[in-house]
Amino acid sequence: MNRYLYIIIIITLVIIVAVLGYKVFKIEKTVDCNNPATFVEQRFQLDAGFQTSARYLNKLAKLDACEMQSKFRPALEKNTLSEQDQKQLQEKLMIFAITKDIEIKASSYAFLNKVFFWISLFLAICIIVIPVTSTLVKDGSKLHKIMSPAQLPAITLLAGLCFSFYADYKGKQTSAENLIRYAYFSNDPIKEISSTVRTALSEIDSGQDFYDLIKD
Repeated sequence: MNRYLYIIIIITLVIIVAVLGYKVFKIEKTVDCNNPATFVEQRFQLDAGFQTSARYLNKLAKLDACEMQSKFRPALEKNTLSEQDQKQLQEKLMIFAITKDIEIKASSYAFLNKVFFWISLFLAICIIVIPVTSTLVKDGSKLHKIMSPAQLPAITLLAGLCFSFYADYKGKQTSAENLIRYAYFSNDPIKEISSTVRTALSEIDSGQDFYDLIKD
């Protein structure tokens, strides 16, 4: 029984590490600004693989900026770009910069909420496994000491804390993704978009509010 339990725990940990590693090191389609002829094809390929909405929209914003820059390249090289075209190009570049800033935040929150989700899931499994295992092992054995039901309150509190962090970071990720949707799809002036994003990011970037956790 001792050996089988250790095997189950090791397999669970390996699955968690593998999933997190895939999220961090997975290969995704990137935007190639050096091949203007493939811009249309690239737009259809950007959704390949698993990725967050924020990362996808940031790639679209980058592709838009590359297309605009490629369109005006001859005028830029000759220094004959009109003021209106220059304004359009600057707006596209600003939208890309804004979406990139939000995407960095959203990706960080996405990584953190996945870490705490898998930890809380593992602890929840322990809460179920420990009472069952403790009834199957003999008193005085090492496994009985390790899987003692007396540890359940501490494990339950830790699982609840990890789930609270998961819910908090998941909410921040969702808020950041909604913000990047606004920045990319909005028809508001670029100054208004920039101001709204700065204010919203300041609110989203606030730390964990432990007072809200304990006041209930």
